[in-house]
Amino acid sequence: MKPVDVLIVSDVRIYRDGIALALRGDHRFATIMLVGTVEEALASAHGRRPDVVLLDLAGDGLATIAELARSLPGLPVVVLAVPEAEEFILACTEAGAAGYVTRDGSLDSLADAIQDAMRGEFRCPPRISRLLSLRLFALRSTPVARDGAARLSDREEEVLDLMGQGLSNKQIARALGIAVATAKNHVHRILTKLALGRRGDVVRLRAARLAHAELNHGSSMGVGHP
Repeated sequence: MKPVDVLIVSDVRIYRDGIALALRGDHRFATIMLVGTVEEALASAHGRRPDVVLLDLAGDGLATIAELARSLPGLPVVVLAVPEAEEFILACTEAGAAGYVTRDGSLDSLADAIQDAMRGEFRCPPRISRLLSLRLFALRSTPVARDGAARLSDREEEVLDLMGQGLSNKQIARALGIAVATAKNHVHRILTKLALGRRGDVVRLRAARLAHAELNHGSSMGVGHP
């Protein structure tokens, strides 16, 4: 993966300067841009688009995530915040966040979250990841979603997996050797069958299914039991 260009958004200068200093010492990152407000972030991103936005969440944070996601479509936003609560992190993901790191996390975990977001993967604290996976798996197991999954064809299962990795219709078509229009039709049918509102829900669903599978595997191996 090429070095990542990051735009740090924080209204506390010493905080964003400290994060920038750490990231600049990491070979996985290239240009580090710093701004203090969402307005400055939008202006900066339109001038020189970064690969990932790191948002220090404060105030009306959910509205800020939504504004960035709406104004900069396709640009991953990793949230840096205090609450380590299931409902709050779920709300952040619904607003458009591509990753979540608590302020008491390590710099390594922050760097990993930015890298994961660049790859289309969602990262949050392990404890919360387990809770989210179980909750999302429960949603996945509702009659509508379960029946829809049972009706997915083999090809739609392939497309679903690629969607979950964050691939576009064009990338899916190239990976499967099909026309873009065909890939688009598959995507539409999958969203309809699984009663999902948007592609981002598929990414979270895939992460939930993988995490749930890992939890089950860990339980079967006796992991986490004295």
